[in-house]
Amino acid sequence: MSRAEWDLKRFLEISLLAQVERIHKMKVQQTNPAILRKLGLEALCKTLGPIGMVRFLQQYEAGTGDYTKERDLWLKDVDIESIAIELRHRRKKKVR
Repeated sequence: MSRAEWDLKRFLEISLLAQVERIHKMKVQQTNPAILRKLGLEALCKTLGPIGMVRFLQQYEAGTGDYTKERDLWLKDVDIESIAIELRHRRKKKVR
């Protein structure tokens, strides 16, 4: 996630929490997770509209699988030296 995406996500989280607290006059941190999710979806829908809400949620849905185990499999034969060699090779290509 880029810095701009992270900033947008954080801004929306803060804005939505403030909006939910204003609308429902309650402290969100003390809310049941199921209720918090419902209120969050309502706030997203109100702020972004139904289509915007869906598009936003599609960007941040949790994936499946175990990334750490999969990453270990992908990188089992990769060491820091081979990464450094590949980076030098790519930089030389870019300069030409």
